[in-house]
Amino acid sequence: MKTAPLVLGVLAAASVAIFMSPQQAYSAPHNAPSSAGASSKTLQLAPLIAPAQSRPGSFTTSMHAMTPILVVPVAKNSPLVCQRAPRVSEALLRYFMQNPAPVDKTRRLDVDSLTKQSVAMAAFVNTSIGIDAVSNVYVIEGNKALTTGVAARLPFSNTTACGTVLNEYEKQVQEMLKN
Repeated sequence: MKTAPLVLGVLAAASVAIFMSPQQAYSAPHNAPSSAGASSKTLQLAPLIAPAQSRPGSFTTSMHAMTPILVVPVAKNSPLVCQRAPRVSEALLRYFMQNPAPVDKTRRLDVDSLTKQSVAMAAFVNTSIGIDAVSNVYVIEGNKALTTGVAARLPFSNTTACGTVLNEYEKQVQEMLKN
């Protein structure tokens, strides 16, 4: 029974670390000056099925699988974005319900047109997570992990899955609780 106060102390410290407001726990948004050494992080979320035009310029839609890639300019904000990944997916679905993804002549997603919409998609995401943490949202077609061939067409070359980010964050919280 001597471990009960220790467990309660650890739980109390963890609840303080987890339930801080985003402004207290995370860095300034991407449009604010950031400290030196704060690098950006590119996150790949789970694929989603969202509306896209059935033909170029069409008003009718069909469903397409797409994989969102988020650019988080301040790497310290990436755990928050990953913790709120369901909200991010919902925000992207709302965006594509209002603005179906454009397709090319072969009825595949028009990645170039979607790249031009990356800032607008990021605004939807930032509104849903409650902090200005994402600068751009890119979308690749299909349910696939990013490979070098696909990454060469996009403005970044290194992505991280949210599971990895959350595991690293959990280790950091555990280290803080030990000290």
